[in-house]
Amino acid sequence: MTQEHEHLKIEKDVLALLSTMNTLNQLVTENQEQIDTIEDFIEQSKNDVKESEETISTASSYSTYVTGTIGTIGTIIGLFVISIYL
Repeated sequence: MTQEHEHLKIEKDVLALLSTMNTLNQLVTENQEQIDTIEDFIEQSKNDVKESEETISTASSYSTYVTGTIGTIGTIIGLFVISIYL
């Protein structure tokens, strides 16, 4: 392959790339409103996930407290019942 042939191939590839970039730019421009809407949904989803994580963490701490309290109450009742029968 000659140097001139290589330059022509590179030029052809660059022009094809430029055409592809122009097409992509046109598609983005034509669909910008939908793209913005999708970006807004993604951002809102991130916020919802963060808020849900905080809610789950809070609920989990309450669950641990309630489970511990119920266990303690169960133990006390069990000991009371046993002491009655002894």
